[in-house]
Amino acid sequence: MKIFLVSPHGFNLVHLLSALEPEKNEITVIGCPKSAFANGEGNYRFIPLGNHDECSEFTNVLLADTALLNSLEGFIIYGDDGVLYEIANSSMPTERKLQILPVNTVEALSFVGSKKGLAEISTKYNWKVPNSLVCDSPESLVPTAEKIGYPLFIKADRGGGGAQVKKILNSTALHSEEIPLSWFPLVVQESIQGHEYCIDLFYWHGELRFYSFTDELKSSEKFGPTYYRKYSLTSDFNVLDSLHDMGRVLGIHGFVNGTGMFDSYLNTYSIFEMDIRPNAWHFLFNQFGYTFDDLTRDEHFPGEFPLQPKNLQGFVYVHFISRHISQLLNQRAWSQFWKLALSSRTRKSNHILIDEISFSRYVVIFLAKIVSIALPSRLMSWFRQNGFAYKVYRFLVKISA
Repeated sequence: MKIFLVSPHGFNLVHLLSALEPEKNEITVIGCPKSAFANGEGNYRFIPLGNHDECSEFTNVLLADTALLNSLEGFIIYGDDGVLYEIANSSMPTERKLQILPVNTVEALSFVGSKKGLAEISTKYNWKVPNSLVCDSPESLVPTAEKIGYPLFIKADRGGGGAQVKKILNSTALHSEEIPLSWFPLVVQESIQGHEYCIDLFYWHGELRFYSFTDELKSSEKFGPTYYRKYSLTSDFNVLDSLHDMGRVLGIHGFVNGTGMFDSYLNTYSIFEMDIRPNAWHFLFNQFGYTFDDLTRDEHFPGEFPLQPKNLQGFVYVHFISRHISQLLNQRAWSQFWKLALSSRTRKSNHILIDEISFSRYVVIFLAKIVSIALPSRLMSWFRQNGFAYKVYRFLVKISA
């Protein structure tokens, strides 16, 4: 099978690569020159787009490269909502969009990379999504919020990692909140009381083939990326009908990152976010007892799908060490950084550690961070722009392994 990974930086796709069985499949990665795949250390072909400094221009360069776009024939995986959104809303012929995007219906194009699209389509099909309304202007924000009722969430149409989400407790808080004009049109969504869960899904030509469920999450910041998850099986997952229907209606083809809430009082699940691209955790299907061939095979018996992890033995904790480290360093939480360095030396039988590193590498990473803080910002910017910072990092990683 021909597989294309399309992402400017490629961070969410690094671990997924090996789970896609590159020894069996022909894999091509398209990214900017400073992509995580740029070193070419693996069984794949790398195509750089743009120049080293302008990863932000990746999608424009991609859309302008007609020959490259025409060569995308196979299973295409995008690593970023922004790239998906720009392609879905470009001047490209609709027929071609549906050939290279992970959906196959015209209606689904408004859903790709857009919270507004999810709100509108879920209302139409009565999917188990919290009550949501689209607000097109600041003038209509207050009346829209009153229709939903407090507390509520305000979400920019585009944006990930929780950076463009605000929880509003009451009308007083809404009047005092400054919502950037760039967020409009935005989504006003009811706040469901309960606890958050995440679900990593895989669809094949509209059919839900696999999902893994986690309802115990840890992140370094509110609404931010998670670094610790507890995966378990669920037997009363009453949002499953909506997930099946989403696949059929939208013709979803590939990995989907879903997030929702469980209301323990009503014993019901709802789903408030569906990103039609992989997150950093999707490769775990390979750890949970399945190969990529298992998920994509043509021959199967009725009712076999969707599959769930088959070797959890109740539950398993997964700790993404590199994600945790980067968040602690960004916050300069030094004491927590060293606590992680010491605690990650131990492993329990029901724990999976991702990107486990040596203690000496913790020391090197810490020293590199201190140097980056101490050096003048202009000098650090020059190092990054010319690729020296990454080369130094790779050298330090090798000597501290």
